[in-house]
Amino acid sequence: MSYNSDPLAWVIRIFNVFAGLIHITASILIFAQIGLNTDSVLIILAVTLIIVSCVRLLNSAFNKRLNTYLRISRLIVGIAILILSSISFITTFTESTKITLLTIAILVNGIQRLLDGRFKKYYPVWFRILSTIVGLVTIILCTIVFVGTSFDIYTLIVLLAVTFMLNGIGRIMNAISTLNRSSKKHF
Repeated sequence: MSYNSDPLAWVIRIFNVFAGLIHITASILIFAQIGLNTDSVLIILAVTLIIVSCVRLLNSAFNKRLNTYLRISRLIVGIAILILSSISFITTFTESTKITLLTIAILVNGIQRLLDGRFKKYYPVWFRILSTIVGLVTIILCTIVFVGTSFDIYTLIVLLAVTFMLNGIGRIMNAISTLNRSSKKHF
């Protein structure tokens, strides 16, 4: 049975489309509602990251076509994002602490994207380049958020929203791209 006709592969693709749409929707909500109070925006970011972490965990658990390294990395990244996003709901934290926690979660996701671009040799070159670019831009924007202490809070949130938009597009492209291989396990 080919990967493109495998029912489990289609479920994973649907998860990826869903996560991509959640990313993009959250980004649009943030751009459309810049006037929202900061806590509301941070909740949108945190909930989206929790959903993304669940998709990463499901992918790790059920995508048997991934090699051990990719499965373990998805598991670790999913758990890290879930923990960081959940901790950001603690109401006694300051806005800057919550932004830092969410930025670390997004940064971890960006690093995973960069690794996907490097190690997912079975995807077309254009997708691997896209994944690498999304990972690099995510890392750069998260670094700007970390060192951007002179920026106001809304500028930092907009930078995070841009990373959400890019990661959402990357995730949807992951779901719709065709695979260039016939092997069962990937490296």
